[in-house]
Amino acid sequence: MSESSSKFLRDDWGRGSVLTARLLRYIVAALSVALALGTNLLLSPYLEPAPSPPFFAAIMVSAWYGGLGPGLAAIALSTLTINFFLIEPAYSLSIPDLGTLIQLGIFVMAAILINSLNAAQRAAQQRAEASLRALRQSEARFGCLAESNFIGMLAADLSGSVLEANDVFLQMVGYTKEDLCSGRMRWREMTPPEFLEASEKALQELKTTGACTPFEKEYIRKEGSRVPVLHGAVMTGAETFTGFVLDLSERKRSEAVQQAAARRERSLHVEVQAAKNQLETVLGSINDQFLVLDREWRYTYVNDRVVETVGISRENLLGRSIWEVFPETVGSEFYTAVHRAVAEQSIVHLDYLYLPWQRWFENHIYPSETGVSVLVTEITERKQVEAALRQSEARFQLLVSNMPGMVYRYAPCLGRSKSFTYISSGSRELVELEPATILQDANSLLELIHPDDLPSFESSIVSAVEDSLPWQWEGRLTTPSGNLKWIQGRSRAQQTEYGDVWDGLFLDITDRKQAEEALRQSQTTLSAFIACSPIGIAFFDQNLRYVHANEALATTNGLPLSHHFGRTLWEVLPNWAPLLAPVLQRVMQTREPLLNQEIVGVTYPADVVRHSLVNYFPVCLSNGQVLGVGVTSMDITERRHVEEILRQSEERFRDLADNIAQLAWMADETGAIFWYNRRWFEYTGTTFEEMAGWGWQQVHHPDFVEAVTAKFRSCVAAGSTWEDTFPLRGRDGEYRWFLSRAIPIHNEQGQVVRWFGTNTDVTERLQAEQERERLLEREQSARAEAEAANRIKDEFLAVLSHELRSPLNPILGWSRLLQTSQLDTERAKQALVTIERNARLQAELIEDLLDVSRILRGKLNLTVSPVNLTAITKAALETVRLAAEAKAIEIRTGEIGERSLDLANAPSLMVLGDSTRLQQVVWNLLSNAVKFTPVGGRVEVKLALVTGEGLRVEDLEPNELGQGTSGKFAQITVSDTGKGISPNFLPHVFDYFRQGDSATTRKFGGLGLGLAIVRHLVELHGGSVRADSPGEGLGATFTVRLPLMPAQPVPAESPSLSDVSLSLKGVRVLVVDDDTDTREFVAFLLEQSGAEVTTAANAEAALATLAQAQPDILLSDIGMPKTDGYMLLRQVRALPADLGGEVPAIALTAYAGDYNQQQALEAGFQRHMSKPLEPQALIKLIAELVVRS
Repeated sequence: MSESSSKFLRDDWGRGSVLTARLLRYIVAALSVALALGTNLLLSPYLEPAPSPPFFAAIMVSAWYGGLGPGLAAIALSTLTINFFLIEPAYSLSIPDLGTLIQLGIFVMAAILINSLNAAQRAAQQRAEASLRALRQSEARFGCLAESNFIGMLAADLSGSVLEANDVFLQMVGYTKEDLCSGRMRWREMTPPEFLEASEKALQELKTTGACTPFEKEYIRKEGSRVPVLHGAVMTGAETFTGFVLDLSERKRSEAVQQAAARRERSLHVEVQAAKNQLETVLGSINDQFLVLDREWRYTYVNDRVVETVGISRENLLGRSIWEVFPETVGSEFYTAVHRAVAEQSIVHLDYLYLPWQRWFENHIYPSETGVSVLVTEITERKQVEAALRQSEARFQLLVSNMPGMVYRYAPCLGRSKSFTYISSGSRELVELEPATILQDANSLLELIHPDDLPSFESSIVSAVEDSLPWQWEGRLTTPSGNLKWIQGRSRAQQTEYGDVWDGLFLDITDRKQAEEALRQSQTTLSAFIACSPIGIAFFDQNLRYVHANEALATTNGLPLSHHFGRTLWEVLPNWAPLLAPVLQRVMQTREPLLNQEIVGVTYPADVVRHSLVNYFPVCLSNGQVLGVGVTSMDITERRHVEEILRQSEERFRDLADNIAQLAWMADETGAIFWYNRRWFEYTGTTFEEMAGWGWQQVHHPDFVEAVTAKFRSCVAAGSTWEDTFPLRGRDGEYRWFLSRAIPIHNEQGQVVRWFGTNTDVTERLQAEQERERLLEREQSARAEAEAANRIKDEFLAVLSHELRSPLNPILGWSRLLQTSQLDTERAKQALVTIERNARLQAELIEDLLDVSRILRGKLNLTVSPVNLTAITKAALETVRLAAEAKAIEIRTGEIGERSLDLANAPSLMVLGDSTRLQQVVWNLLSNAVKFTPVGGRVEVKLALVTGEGLRVEDLEPNELGQGTSGKFAQITVSDTGKGISPNFLPHVFDYFRQGDSATTRKFGGLGLGLAIVRHLVELHGGSVRADSPGEGLGATFTVRLPLMPAQPVPAESPSLSDVSLSLKGVRVLVVDDDTDTREFVAFLLEQSGAEVTTAANAEAALATLAQAQPDILLSDIGMPKTDGYMLLRQVRALPADLGGEVPAIALTAYAGDYNQQQALEAGFQRHMSKPLEPQALIKLIAELVVRS
């Protein structure tokens, strides 16, 4: 239920209650009159003739209970009742006479007087009760105020006794209730002597005015300490007063004072109206502004501080709206806060910057039913301090964030508990803990300390705290990740009002500790090294006095080690001092070392000559100050003896090495060569100056020198045997291969002192090995190729067998039917057509095989002449047109600019090539397109002229096609909608013996040679061929591009064979063939053309026939028993002309290769014609030779 609904119900219920109470009073009045009437009727014999007394009683009761109104109502009802019931005539309201009227009038006046007296008494009683309730409420409020913990209050007399006091005052002065009740509290005795005068003045003012101005004083506590207070008082009796005491010692912060003042103001203003003036006096004495606004935001109260701050008199402020006085605050944060406090009836605190004054004010807003009270404290200075503190804190945080380690503040508490009040972010890196973790639990940091270092940590803290000394500690801790770190802790105590706090820093000194440990180990190692070193070591101070020395030096000097320390060089080595002292002095003066100085002299014991290798070096501080000079002395006496022996041995060795066949050399321990034998210089043609050290790299092959050098340096560093093979350049500039080896030579201590190496010429051996490897590689490659060729050959032979046998089946079948059956004319014609078609198919297969054989052997020759590519394309189209029509395949043609190709009037595109082979190319592509295109498909042929970059030359006129043909190509494009080519097979479509489908279930026949032949023929003509297909079932496109021949007059066409008469009438022909069927077929064919044919089954019969009569032409098979066709023709050509030695001859053979053709021409044949024979071609060829002869 909403608040408005609740209020409505309460108001409605209240109004109902009031109406009910009021109505009840009138009902009581009516009932009283009725009761009086009944009483009068019952007692009428006794009341005659005056019936008024009962009615007077009813009027008194009504007036007493209900007040004036119900009393008047009772008077009216009583008068009417008496007149109606008790005065004759009864039951009538008429007044019979004047006496009755006077009687009633006297009754009414008496009743009114009674009613007035009762009403006055009742009103007085109500006022007394209200005053009593107000007094009780005031006492209750005053008691609450007295018992509150906001201000101390006491009741005292003028003589000095404290009669009453609230708990605040008792707590303030340290007394108890028992002290108060016993009378031991006297305010004069509790007042220090220096404040008695001020107290007396306040007492006089109190007696004079009834109140005293608040003043500051002190009270002496029970235990003897003092408490400063602000004291005010008001007289509450002739000899008593009430004091108000404010403890000033607790006002550490202005906010506490302001809140206390606000609570005091609200309590005094709202609850204790009687103490308003006294509280206003207290409020006027505080240093904060205090103001009160009513519901209309008008000033109703302002203290003196407000007047001083605003600069407007109190008279001009009171009654005015705060928004009128400060219009700049309308809509501001202060405006919003005040309205929110009133709307929510909640206390609001706000810090507000008043811009016109540039001053900060802290506002405590206390709403009430009558308005709002505001306690205002100027905090400008505090805000400035806070801003400065924030800046200082920011600088501190920046400083801490850039400091190494972890900054902390540690506050020891009572007992053994520990707490950190500040931890810097460096804890993350130092101890791998978040600052919040350590602040929450100090043990999280202390638990990381190494157990061995924990006792020293705790004892150092105890010592520092007990002796108030700065704390410092170094120890180890283990981070949560397991890292062991050395840390150093430093801290110093700061005394505060809350006790000592320790500000300190933890630093990571792990690196320093490791460095110290390394230095200690280094010093130990160095001391051990110096003591055990076989090299003599000494250190002299600036006075050349021995400071350090080792046993090796003492041994070299021939004196005990103890004889050196503290003595000068002259005292220890008087014989050597004149030689060594100047050197030592010079090293200290120049600060430059003097190295590898060999000295020879006699040392103790006498007569011992020693060789020493000495180094002198200055010993200086970092600032350059010279402390002395250090000396190292190595006794090389034995080495010098060994070197002499070695030198003699080397001389003998060199004499031997100069006479061996290998190249030989020696190098020092670093690998630098210092000797070559004579054979090296004889081979390389160099000098020692060129080859010394690492100069040998000059004669190395540049491709090998870097790797050889790196390997040799590696072996030198490792002291291991070196072996390598590489070429070296000889005197003649040629490189020869050498197997090179070098072995290290060690001294007695196992150290490498030199290297001995040789280079052996292995050129012939490497060449033999390389040749063997090449032969092996070729053999492996040949084997792989043979295996692949065999595999392809097997596949090819299987296909070839199928393709050759398939046509034989209808040929043999129809042949037998023709021989054994009586076929009708139509069926016999069909059989002959089938036999011819399959025979031609076999001939085409054989011709393809021969072409491939020629291509693979590079024996395919072209008869080059100007060729009209347009005519070639026409002829090829005519050849396949019938096959296309049989499958209902549409053939579309187009040319330059996509114009329709007119077979009769198409322009000529001239190329230089072999017309027969080019026609074979076009026919092959067209026949494949028709072959692989399904019924109802489409084949498209385009003939175009393109540039070398593949750009089309559009819309050229026919007379322009032969002009400027340089860089132009004729392009033939054959496209179909057939089975297409798979992407995997497309790269191999022009390979020999490769078919897209070589399975036994394939749909289309063929050997897979056609496209390979096409590619080779096109490339022989300087052109290119390309295959494209989107994929299987999507058709294919083949593009042939041939270069146009240079522009020249088109030659007249030569007479074709068709122009030569095909009649052989009168021509005498000798046919030689061991195969009876072929011999009879050729004889029959030629006789049908009118020739006179003589046949012979072998060479002997042919020669016999020639001896009898000479033919006009000789047709001979090549493959015959005993004497083949080549041998026969050689014998014929050996005959005289009159015996047929010059007769024209044609070789008829199944050996159709280029080699066979060439062999036939060399044997003397004019022409070579392969079987199976084309009748018309044979007749034309015979006619041509006969005509020419």
